[in-house]
Amino acid sequence: TGQVDSLRESRDKMRVELDQRGAQLDAASTALLGAGEQLNAGTLTNRRVAIVAAAGADGAIVEKTRQSLTAAGARITGEITLAPAFTDTEYATYRSTLSGNLGSYVKDLPAGGSADAILGAAVDTVVRSAPEDAGATTLITLLTSPENKLIDVAVAPSEAAEVVVFITADPAETAPVPADKATTSPHITDTYQAAFAAIAGRGPAVAVGAGTDGNSVLGAVRSAKNGSTVDSAQTALGDVNIPMAAAAE
Repeated sequence: TGQVDSLRESRDKMRVELDQRGAQLDAASTALLGAGEQLNAGTLTNRRVAIVAAAGADGAIVEKTRQSLTAAGARITGEITLAPAFTDTEYATYRSTLSGNLGSYVKDLPAGGSADAILGAAVDTVVRSAPEDAGATTLITLLTSPENKLIDVAVAPSEAAEVVVFITADPAETAPVPADKATTSPHITDTYQAAFAAIAGRGPAVAVGAGTDGNSVLGAVRSAKNGSTVDSAQTALGDVNIPMAAAAE
């Protein structure tokens, strides 16, 4: 009985300590967010920003990204979500065929670019074009074909974006992840990295993700040094850094 009581006391003490630490972290996050809002206020005033989210991107991170950008004064011009078929190997032949027929609608295609890069340029064209642009309208029709949907238009572009913020679907890691334990398939990482490289090569772009591991999409983008990157997007620090990165682009 004495041993049981001792275990209960230890458990209760641990719970109290965890609650205290949780309260301290909440307070620190609140303070950081407050400082970040003051620091970022007006840095994106009237800057036109489009959001492009990878398939499976955390909806909470998408929402937090939207809020942090608008709090800094940005106008969100549109939101695109890449469909699973954008990276699915079963659609590789379709993507290759389609990409070879986009030259009439996408200006300045990447020289010798892969299908992934061309489709990234196509998505970029959609969000950086005025809504009345005929080429962009055609691209939306092609990319949202019900039989082979590559994108979902969550919010139709209302005006041409100046900055594109790409949100990955990388999970947050609590420890380094070995390459053989990576949660994102290599071909998915390669596809998104190539697509983002095309987007960043055409104008200001920021890649955002929860993960920091080198095997993640964000890690691959960061290694390739295309555009800007912000990790830990699920944290208060991420909320502060996303507008900063967009303003710096």
